[in-house]
Amino acid sequence: MNWFGNDDEPDPPAAFWPGYPQFVRVIAWHWRNPLHNFAAYVIGVKGKQFIFVASQPNTVDSSFADGGGWLFAKVICGKRVLPYISYAGRHLRFYAGWRPSGMFGLRVTKGKEA
Repeated sequence: MNWFGNDDEPDPPAAFWPGYPQFVRVIAWHWRNPLHNFAAYVIGVKGKQFIFVASQPNTVDSSFADGGGWLFAKVICGKRVLPYISYAGRHLRFYAGWRPSGMFGLRVTKGKEA
């Protein structure tokens, strides 16, 4: 497995930078997240059997609690227990840890997003 690149989506989807030439879209797509494979398959558990256990309800594959606020969770993969925490508020959204998809991630943004 190559640590760099995106084996799940090697080519940009049609909605990514529509109207730009294909070669520009491909270059931008690969620069967008060069460590996708690393986060998903090397330190992540994507593609393996795992269970995501959350402190409160969250939509399947959603990184945040339904209705906002704090979400504490863990990903159980074999003997490994991996942490996850997120918060969605009026002025701040963030998450850190192994997400419901099994990928490791860190993200901080301002305000509510769709």
